[in-house]
Amino acid sequence: MDVDELSEELELQNLAEDNGSANIPNGESVTPDGAEFKIRQYVEGRMGMALNEYEKSIAGINQAIKRANLKDILERLKSLPAELQKQRRAAPPDVSRDYEESLARVAAAERRVEEIQRANGVMRPPDYPESRFLVGAVLAGTVLMEGTVNAVFYQQGSEFGLIGGLMWAFFLALFDVLVVFTVARTAPWAIFGRRWFQVVGVVASSFVGAWVVLYNLYTSHVRERLAEGLEPTVAMNDAFEALAASPLGLSQADSWMLFTLGAFFTVLAAASGWRWDDVVPLLGAADRKLTQVREDHDHYLAAFEEHAGKGRERYLKEVDILLDTARRNLRVIEERVQVKTVAEKALTSTMENWKETGRTLTQLYRDQNLRYRTDGATPPVFKTPPRFRTKAPQASSIEDDRRYLADQRKLLKMIDRKAPIIRKRLSEMVLEDQGSKPVA
Repeated sequence: MDVDELSEELELQNLAEDNGSANIPNGESVTPDGAEFKIRQYVEGRMGMALNEYEKSIAGINQAIKRANLKDILERLKSLPAELQKQRRAAPPDVSRDYEESLARVAAAERRVEEIQRANGVMRPPDYPESRFLVGAVLAGTVLMEGTVNAVFYQQGSEFGLIGGLMWAFFLALFDVLVVFTVARTAPWAIFGRRWFQVVGVVASSFVGAWVVLYNLYTSHVRERLAEGLEPTVAMNDAFEALAASPLGLSQADSWMLFTLGAFFTVLAAASGWRWDDVVPLLGAADRKLTQVREDHDHYLAAFEEHAGKGRERYLKEVDILLDTARRNLRVIEERVQVKTVAEKALTSTMENWKETGRTLTQLYRDQNLRYRTDGATPPVFKTPPRFRTKAPQASSIEDDRRYLADQRKLLKMIDRKAPIIRKRLSEMVLEDQGSKPVA
């Protein structure tokens, strides 16, 4: 601040000359004269202007700090799951009822699968062909190949030749495949079943083993009877007697070849039955039931989502938005607190500069006043340092702001910890709604 310019602006030279020549203030005065009051008024006015500017800027900063409060963000974050749940329950009664019932069916089907797994000590997912079309194709191919091969042998003795042989061959092949496939489906229970299921599996396995040998020996005996020229019905009856009397009493090499090929196709059909379903009793059926009720649930879920689930993704996104907003707000608070600190220091410095300037102007006036005095006296007031007062600034809030900033940093840490939990909760609500809990 230029003291000379301020002195000219206040006309201190003229005031000092006029007052000094008139011995004002008098030699015993302890009260400042009008010139010193003018200096004080000017300095205190400038100090007041600086204070007003400071308070205006601080008011805006305080508003920005208040708006950036992280507490509201934390409360909003906590409220998201309940708000989503409330919104989802706002669906029409029939839609909600169908949805809840389908969800209950999914839960029951999941429990049934888990019960079967625990009862059999199995922790793996159900294992069976995703598409049974391939197994069916293998069975059809087995019937076709077995019938075609057998027809070559069965054409002997048929009045219709190869056509007649094909008819008998395909009939016997279809019968063989259906019987062994049906029984073989329960054969794995002998190994993987418990209690009565294991008994059924042992019986089925024994039956399949006996069937592979005895049925194909029987068809080979039939072939030999057809080769002797017997009618098919007669040949089949005689073959029973021959099998009972001497199972291995086949006399022709072709018959043994037929037995070998037939046994191969029978084993192939049994293998298809073994792989038709999960080897654990009832597990495959329970899992297919679970798949079906989940598909049904998806239908009801779609209707439910149309009414009450549209905001789900919005809530998940809002978690990230709130987290970003909290971090941004904390930066705002840190910046504003720093600005307040700088502003307060600047105000303090400005006030001290104006006080020092006021003291310098006052002393300059006093020195010039003494130079023009005729009484040679030095008024006592000139020996008293001038004082400058102004409206006190609002109570300094820097320390409060620092404590507030520390609290906000703690809130951000809480938000950082809470956000993944809320996001997981919202996601779990999605999984529960979809009824798609994987079966271990």
